[in-house]
Amino acid sequence: LILTDADAVYLNWGKENQRPLYQATPDLLKEMQFDAGSMGPKISACCKFVTDCNGIAGIGSLQDGSAILSGEKGTLIRN
Repeated sequence: LILTDADAVYLNWGKENQRPLYQATPDLLKEMQFDAGSMGPKISACCKFVTDCNGIAGIGSLQDGSAILSGEKGTLIRN
């Protein structure tokens, strides 16, 4: 679980057509580009964890920790 100032991983972050990504696989995320100094390292770490441990990772807002784990908020990454 990675808690950050963003409430989820977003496609097209900062653009008019940005939208949250609620669930994703490591393979899907590896095809996308994310800022190297921001969401990129977080996504890479989560993808490595999911791939290496066959686990579930989550990214979202600091105050939403339990809701991210239950799939109600944030982004869940799993195979």
